[in-house]
Amino acid sequence: MKKLIVGLCATLVLASCGNDAEKKANERLTTARTAFEQGDYNEAKLQIDSIKILYPKAFDARREGISLMLAPASVVRESIFPSFTAAV
Repeated sequence: MKKLIVGLCATLVLASCGNDAEKKANERLTTARTAFEQGDYNEAKLQIDSIKILYPKAFDARREGISLMLAPASVVRESIFPSFTAAV
């Protein structure tokens, strides 16, 4: 009976940690989006890489981070070289 109770407690502790990890991964994703929108692509990539390393099971946040970094090249090019794209 003791083993059953200890096992249930351990399962509950591990299950509650997963939800917190997803929340923290989403906070980093929000930071990455903000950095990306401000044109700080290095910071955005660092935040997305951190999600991959720190929260490997946060699949939704990782997937969204990857799609953020795969933004169309024209969006990135326009934000870096606005006069160049206007001339072309």
